[in-house]
Amino acid sequence: GAPARQRAEWALGGALGVGVLDCAYLTWRFVALQAGWVEPGTGLCSWSAGIDCDRVLSTPEARAFYVPNAVLGWGFFSGALLWWWGGHRWLPGALSGWVDRALTLWLGIATLLTFGFIFLMTRISALCPFCPWNHLWTWIAFGAGVALVRAGPPLDPSWRDHAPRLAAWVGVCVAWCLGWQAAWLLLTALGAFGTGGPPPLWGG
Repeated sequence: GAPARQRAEWALGGALGVGVLDCAYLTWRFVALQAGWVEPGTGLCSWSAGIDCDRVLSTPEARAFYVPNAVLGWGFFSGALLWWWGGHRWLPGALSGWVDRALTLWLGIATLLTFGFIFLMTRISALCPFCPWNHLWTWIAFGAGVALVRAGPPLDPSWRDHAPRLAAWVGVCVAWCLGWQAAWLLLTALGAFGTGGPPPLWGG
């Protein structure tokens, strides 16, 4: 019903929004450490020798897939929020069901990937307090997405009439997500952030 859908919307929007803020800070901190703009151990979550985001961000595990995990997270969370928020405002109502279902599918895939990132955290001798929260936001967003789909109406049969607009919106959001990864790779290749970053976990 409407109350259940409204609760799911609040939970989904809140989880994605906090995930964006969390990844924005971690991305900035990773870049600042790599470029030498800040002193290690002085971050918001540098609380002790064993609880220190800066130590974690300086390990190869922080670049498990070559691009920093924080940048991947920023691209995903901000792209997911853009897809959901913008899709419901800029696409025809007949496509709303697809917006919710596609987001929930990708949140489900992201939920599976969080367990791989949790495994990587067990390899590091320090804890980043902000990092595990991103996994929790993913789980909450996925659960809210499932609830949203269940509480919503079935797919509108007329969605096919708007398929080109849906495809264009997919392209915009995918470009947004991948664009941040490409920007980091380009700026790093140009030396914009110095050479002080950790080597990637694989493929260095």
